[in-house]
Amino acid sequence: MDLKQVRDLPADLEAAMETDQMKGRQKRRKNFYLDQATALCDFREEKMIRFALKRWALPNERMKLFACLDSFKARSEKQEYYHFFKEGLQSDQVD
Repeated sequence: MDLKQVRDLPADLEAAMETDQMKGRQKRRKNFYLDQATALCDFREEKMIRFALKRWALPNERMKLFACLDSFKARSEKQEYYHFFKEGLQSDQVD
């Protein structure tokens, strides 16, 4: 069985490691692998959210558009999740 999600994993991991949250984190750090998994999950979840917003948006719908997800900030603020939205944009302005 060849799943697209599995095929995309190496490229997604590489892209997640280049995010601002992972810049400057060293492999020998105590929580490096936890941070790596968190960055990968955030990156993949952002891809799914952007896809869903673009795919199922109604024509000319004014909606809140997703900007980013930051689990590192949520963890430091002791929240369960952390989503940022841009308000008042047209659905055709999805990244």
